[in-house]
Amino acid sequence: MTAIILLNWNGADDTIECLESLAKVYGDFYVVVVDNCSADNSVERINDWIENHKDLQVYLLEENENHGFAKGNNVGLKFASRFAPDYYMLLNNDTEVETDFLDRLVGFAESHSEYKALTPKINYFYDKSKVWLCGGQLTFGSRKRFFHDVYDTDVPNRLFVPVTFISGCALFFHKSLLDTEGCLLSERFFFGEEDYEFSLRMKKQNVKMACVFDSVIYHKVGASRDKIADERKMGKDYSYYLGKLICCRLYYSPLKYAVIKLLTLPNCLCFFYISSSSVKKTLDVTMRLMEEADTKDGISRDDFQNYMLY
Repeated sequence: MTAIILLNWNGADDTIECLESLAKVYGDFYVVVVDNCSADNSVERINDWIENHKDLQVYLLEENENHGFAKGNNVGLKFASRFAPDYYMLLNNDTEVETDFLDRLVGFAESHSEYKALTPKINYFYDKSKVWLCGGQLTFGSRKRFFHDVYDTDVPNRLFVPVTFISGCALFFHKSLLDTEGCLLSERFFFGEEDYEFSLRMKKQNVKMACVFDSVIYHKVGASRDKIADERKMGKDYSYYLGKLICCRLYYSPLKYAVIKLLTLPNCLCFFYISSSSVKKTLDVTMRLMEEADTKDGISRDDFQNYMLY
């Protein structure tokens, strides 16, 4: 049995569309929807949908605060664990899935038990023949996405490809990866880079991961982040680079981390200047970023909200 975790925040339209697609999926599974303290009528609408679709086993957890991505998913995992599933899957609510996507993942996991974490092939929702992501490879201080922005015809005709990076958008994994508290993701990050930290941690623990090409889902790319950040691009860039650098500081040697910071600097200066058109603000924000990367161990909800004001 597989437990699928969906995180909702002011996104009932997407969540219900995702549930509609899951209702057509083959396999033995149930769904846990965690509402991250939505300010709209999401809870009422999702509850209404559940009441009218008894054929799909769905549990709705209504939280009294916005936990962010990592903790919100961990809340769902802890609840789901009471039913003792063999596998879990974190799935973005702004996705829709093929009817056999889960059957393909479970089948691969059963026949290739050495791979403990999997991702389906994730295509764009609005151009279903185009690939958004097939996992990726961790590189020095970053990651390289596999088959990003290519068409299905350009993807190799093979069952799978080993990966060292998996996006939190669609993360299927064996129950053995849960920690002693029933969690998977590090809660040091409110929103963003939790999947990078996860991938670095899995590499350190020598956990094998793969992308299964014949399991396919479709992603409305960027819906969650755009909803949070609107057009404040500098804040999004700042949060991204800070999260990435914190991860690098935690998983690389001091010397390698120093080199990664130096290599990151030109991109930060470029993106911050494009966003602000101010040399002074670009320098001030970059200096703050480099200082916080050395001192912070995570990005809290308050931190994230402050960065979105940049």
